[in-house]
Amino acid sequence: MIVPSHLNQWADAMKTSPETSQILQNLQDEACIDPATEEEFWRRVESAGTPTDSSAAWKAARNSIWQSPSLNRKRNLVAAGHFDRLVRFTLPTKLPDMFPALDLASTGLTRAALDSATSTQIQELLDEAATSASVDFQLLVWVTEQSPALDAVRATASDLMDRLGLKAHYAQITGGGCCVEIQYDRSSLPSTVSLHVPSALDGIDNDQFRPRNPCSVAFGATEPLTSGSGPGFPEAVHESCSVMNFDVKLLSP
Repeated sequence: MIVPSHLNQWADAMKTSPETSQILQNLQDEACIDPATEEEFWRRVESAGTPTDSSAAWKAARNSIWQSPSLNRKRNLVAAGHFDRLVRFTLPTKLPDMFPALDLASTGLTRAALDSATSTQIQELLDEAATSASVDFQLLVWVTEQSPALDAVRATASDLMDRLGLKAHYAQITGGGCCVEIQYDRSSLPSTVSLHVPSALDGIDNDQFRPRNPCSVAFGATEPLTSGSGPGFPEAVHESCSVMNFDVKLLSP
């Protein structure tokens, strides 16, 4: 994607912090977005006005996507034979969104306290979540795929989050907190929901994301947080939906 010349001030603002500079680089490295989508994205960035700093510039880019979800999932579909079993990791604080019927009051926890809850407290919630009729995924949904390679790293949760490029999850685990793992079959997705190779627009709020080229790749690949930790894992995205058949597990430090 080429930044239009009339957005040079926006691009200059993006270059003033390491995080936003990487997001800008991701956009420039993205070669697989159709012209109409690219034009709409830049139009929305422009409509936000001239940014005062890197934070305002990034907010303009993020809002351009968040306020127009149709700009997501614009790269190729992930072909059959990949991602037969989907895996998603989340922070405990997200559990009420995915399982709205959870009875937090019975545990004595508030939503704000979930990320600092003990493994015993989170497991109690997960036991309840496992009885739910479905799990609700909102907005853009990132997933990796279940594989022997993933299993081999799962025992050391911090290494897994490192190789998955999940900053918040890595901080949660290394800080002694828990994460939540949700697995479901690709065949359990609603028929209208499809898996896509992630684009730089999909990763607009994640400076750890890297677009993968060429455009014919079968799926994306995560960018590890630290060099030498090992290769990344396959990644894909799908739209919001409810999934009826799922497994939910505790991932402890």
